[in-house]
Amino acid sequence: MSAEPYKQYLDQVILHRCPLLIASKLSAVLIGSAADQRRDAYSDWDIHVFVRDTELSKLIPSCDSRPFLDDKTHDPPVFTLIRNFDHLDVRFGWEPILTLWIYQHSVVLRDDDRALSAYLSDRQREFTSGLGLEIRRRYTTLRSTRHSLDAACRRNAHSTVQLLSAETVIQGIQLLHLLHETPYPRTQWLMWSLSHYVLGKDTAARVEEAGNNLLCATPATAPDYSRHFVGLIVDSMVTSGFDRQSLDCWWGLID
Repeated sequence: MSAEPYKQYLDQVILHRCPLLIASKLSAVLIGSAADQRRDAYSDWDIHVFVRDTELSKLIPSCDSRPFLDDKTHDPPVFTLIRNFDHLDVRFGWEPILTLWIYQHSVVLRDDDRALSAYLSDRQREFTSGLGLEIRRRYTTLRSTRHSLDAACRRNAHSTVQLLSAETVIQGIQLLHLLHETPYPRTQWLMWSLSHYVLGKDTAARVEEAGNNLLCATPATAPDYSRHFVGLIVDSMVTSGFDRQSLDCWWGLID
């Protein structure tokens, strides 16, 4: 994908509306569906601009008194967020894994002194160094959720079964991303990311089928569907090098 149309918009529109940015050290990226293979006819442009100047307020008057620009006259619409680098610290503090995925799949339009690249490299190292503990935590949470689902099925609690079934699928697909040492996107893009970046299409299709069966399950069928779905996750963990007995010890209960 050519980045030229987005770079031209940055230079000719954003910097024109905010001329004080011209002399600033900045990084700019295109994020969202327009930046990767999810792009379709409904994709708008989401551009994030990060400046080095910690006194961002000095730039605001030339940006319509706010660090966010809407351009709904453009086809497609463009939404530009202008912040200093501290904003990234806040985003990574809230949702580090999701935020890493978003910016890893962005298109770089400008990166003075490679500041953003260096920042993301640091966050990637933090993500990688904590993977072992995070995988263990996610695995035990997945098993706990599945057992809570069993209890809800015994009580014939339909709404709770639906909620816990969805949680089981979400947690399982997130765990598959982590097993392949990659962050994961927002919930609505989990399966898409799994098939495009994590697993082969055939394997991803089996996971999707098992997940869909669980999502549509009733209290009578959810226990078997959940065991099958979680079993696929455990098989993937074993394939990735985890010992099946160790996984049982992590949980402390063999189901």
